[in-house]
Amino acid sequence: MEESQQSALLIIGNGFDLTCGLQTKYTDFFDYEMKHNNDFKTFHDQLQNINMFHFDNWGGNPIGEVKKMQNISQNLTVWDMMFQICEVYPFSGDTIPSRWCDIESMISESLKSINIESDFLWLGVFNFLDHLLEYGHMVNSLLLGAGRREMIIGYLIFVSPIFRNQMNQNRTFTIHTFFSFLFSQLKIFEARFAQYILHVQESNGLYQNNAEDLLIKLSSGIKDFYVESFNYTTIEFCKNKLLNIHGCARESGIVAFGVFRRDISSESPVFQFTKASRQCELLANNIRPIKKDKNIGKVIVFGHSLNEQDYSYFFQLFDFIELANVSLSKPDLSFAYSVYDLAKSSEIINTYTKAVSSIIDAYGKSKNISNLLSVLVNGGRLDITKIS
Repeated sequence: MEESQQSALLIIGNGFDLTCGLQTKYTDFFDYEMKHNNDFKTFHDQLQNINMFHFDNWGGNPIGEVKKMQNISQNLTVWDMMFQICEVYPFSGDTIPSRWCDIESMISESLKSINIESDFLWLGVFNFLDHLLEYGHMVNSLLLGAGRREMIIGYLIFVSPIFRNQMNQNRTFTIHTFFSFLFSQLKIFEARFAQYILHVQESNGLYQNNAEDLLIKLSSGIKDFYVESFNYTTIEFCKNKLLNIHGCARESGIVAFGVFRRDISSESPVFQFTKASRQCELLANNIRPIKKDKNIGKVIVFGHSLNEQDYSYFFQLFDFIELANVSLSKPDLSFAYSVYDLAKSSEIINTYTKAVSSIIDAYGKSKNISNLLSVLVNGGRLDITKIS
């Protein structure tokens, strides 16, 4: 069959919406919240008055410091608190100032086991809350072995009417009831994020035209194509051939953040936060994958950071197109990028090529294939393309 008769699969990430003029970075969302959400800003301002000396020294008075934060709005979720605390009190040695607002990465980090080194752990909050519920008083973080961030959030959760109501309903405080509480709070946070995405899309009158033009350019003349999007926006031009992998702000009102971890069993309280569990949730809300055409001639990835949280998706895609079968010459796999800042051209190219190399190398290792990247490049099956 001629290539002109074959279809193309376009996979787009947030870089697509940014190229089309939308302010959809996580930092954009938090900046918007700071300007338009008084509860969010008030909490941020009150955090500035906390003296960390009381959490890090034996003679400190941590409970007195946290009590300075009066009248915290119940409209704020525990996830709002976590992101803000990790911004106001940066991690020691952190060389990436904006890491605190990388939502999915921070969710993943915070859900790790207490035995794994991390800058913030919900399990530490659970242990601290367990102490408060049993003894009714707050002690120095050094005595409990809890981090200062965990102690601040733990106490604010402890005095929260929402948390108290849930505890009254469950009657017992277990790791499962606590993580169920965290999950319910995450869904509230997601709903607010969905409203923000809807706002920025509806406020931009050029988005639909820009999105159509960019999709046509990416498809390279292949008329039969469909789109799988990691974004939460709607593209009218290909609405019937578009899958929003993690939900859509307009069509379903559902935005689903998830984490990719191989070590989580379905019995774990963390499982409900995984990509697999969130996908089942989307299925239950009638958000279903598009059945992929076996006649795909080309796969084009654009605007995606290729971060580890989405490796599960890409590994399944690579399996579908038999990327590990080095004897095949099709489908082609093209990673496309744009230089959005000429002053950072070299940095953008180096960062993206490294991300492509990392994901292909990780996939090759999962298949026990060495040098898969070189094989694909030399065989003409993989390309990295600049979109002007």
